[in-house]
Amino acid sequence: MIQNPMARARVALPSLPAAPPRLRVVCIGDELLSGLRVDRNSAELIARLSRRGLVVEEVRVVPDLPRTLEPLCREEGWMTLSTGGLGPTRDDRTRDVLAGAFGVELVHDEEHRQRFRARLLAAGRDPDHGHTGQSLHPSPGLNFANPVGSADGLFFYNERCSWLALPGVPGEMRAILDGGLEDWLADYLQAPPAGEALYARVWLLPEQEVARRVEAHPDLAAADLGYYPSPDGVLVKVLPGKEDPAVLSQALADQLGDDLLCRDERPVAQLVVEALKRRTQRISLAESCTGGLLAAAITDWPGSSAVFHGSWVVYDNDEKCRRLGVSAATLDAYGAVSAEVVREMAEGCRRESGADWCLSVSGIAGPDGGSEEKPLGTAFIGLASPQGVEALACRFHGTRQQIRQRAVGRALAWLYRQMSQAPETLSPIAE
Repeated sequence: MIQNPMARARVALPSLPAAPPRLRVVCIGDELLSGLRVDRNSAELIARLSRRGLVVEEVRVVPDLPRTLEPLCREEGWMTLSTGGLGPTRDDRTRDVLAGAFGVELVHDEEHRQRFRARLLAAGRDPDHGHTGQSLHPSPGLNFANPVGSADGLFFYNERCSWLALPGVPGEMRAILDGGLEDWLADYLQAPPAGEALYARVWLLPEQEVARRVEAHPDLAAADLGYYPSPDGVLVKVLPGKEDPAVLSQALADQLGDDLLCRDERPVAQLVVEALKRRTQRISLAESCTGGLLAAAITDWPGSSAVFHGSWVVYDNDEKCRRLGVSAATLDAYGAVSAEVVREMAEGCRRESGADWCLSVSGIAGPDGGSEEKPLGTAFIGLASPQGVEALACRFHGTRQQIRQRAVGRALAWLYRQMSQAPETLSPIAE
């Protein structure tokens, strides 16, 4: 029997049926199909399962309607992980549809109700106005406590298939997974031993060049390879198979050389936050074209409050001068999008904040503003630290949003590289 301290069986379960052999993700919500919301849950779920060696065969985005969900429940051989449809309003039908399809009752869970009431009281809200429908859990079935929201994770099963329904709010889904559900899933689905995959993140090189270098090595060419480009570099995934992982790891280092940023599949923003925490150092930011996206990327990670000092979003040139002390003469001579200006932005940011590391960004994201000398997608990144001030020239392609996101990714990758090459203890900030 699978043991799980956070799952509460509604009836005594001598054992669960064996996990179905096929795995899929279903994202539920009319808002996902109308463009009101963008699905990000499936990507996170797949990444978590993939790190466990589990393969997702398909992803579906469907409306919260019985005619859509019921046929999925009848498809044999599937373990389905769904997000959404568990909210408190009448357009959230997933709980009822799954109970009917799996032939189970929905039973009031007083423990959940009291937990929800306590949360409402702590928030200064009337506990009697909470929606009691979210305290209905499957019997037989399992529920997984939601530590930050009102909808628990619900597990439905029979001999033919099983279904794990999770809330659609990303933070709530993540909290349940982090609270023990991910480990339970790996146990239930009999995930292969962890640590088989090798990862390498490469910065500056395009995906095609990364693949050419990697596959030029015969040992790597014989392995199962995957390439995943993102704004902060190309992630290479290697499944060794019969090859020696140590040999492949060395081959990756040899083939990628100085372009290898790190051997970690986690986002670079997360690595930056963890490196700053380990060093007990702080960072501040000065952004122009990215408009706060760089600050958002860093503060998205838990623990960032210990390392993030603050940020200036200075679109207007007068604000660059007034807030950060950028010289008007420098702006007149070189323009706002220049190495000289981002250096002064980074210096001013560090001077005003007292942070150890300060990044600055200025660029032309479009669709207007480009010139023959500085075409659309031109950007400069500045970095100030006790070791000095530097600037990095970049040229990005794509839409306005893509250019801004790529500037954020490049800035974080460059920062992480510079941090990795710097001593753990930096000199104190000069008064």
